[in-house]
Amino acid sequence: MPNYKKHIAGGFASYLILLFLLIKSYNPSLITSLQWLLSTVIGSLFPDIDTKSKFQKFFYFSLLIIFIFLTLKNNSELLILLSFLGLIPLVVNHRGIFHKLWFILLLIAITLFLTNLYAPDKIEFIGLNLLFFLIGTISHLWLDLGIKKMLRI
Repeated sequence: MPNYKKHIAGGFASYLILLFLLIKSYNPSLITSLQWLLSTVIGSLFPDIDTKSKFQKFFYFSLLIIFIFLTLKNNSELLILLSFLGLIPLVVNHRGIFHKLWFILLLIAITLFLTNLYAPDKIEFIGLNLLFFLIGTISHLWLDLGIKKMLRI
């Protein structure tokens, strides 16, 4: 089982490959490139959100900030949805649902659906960040499980 440093390194390698493939089409600024790198690194650590870790603490702190913002904006629907999603890591086993590619793809699909519903003008922005998040997550799963187990349903 690779530690978080190896997962970050795997995510970084994945980032470089995807950036190389997209750089001519999008010609990203330095800020955009760094944002994509951050999305990839978060993705490379995300499957271990179901275990007590620094990343889990970061996740819940970020969720708290989002909860405060949503409360101030009176957005109770999204607050309820995120509250439910925030409970999932606490009730599942390590290397359970968060280590399933279908679950990660489902989360991404739901995020894209909600983005298209509530902020359609941001769909490309969110979609590209999610693509980099996905490639980081895939690098994590590949390092933990290998290619055959990663693709199992």
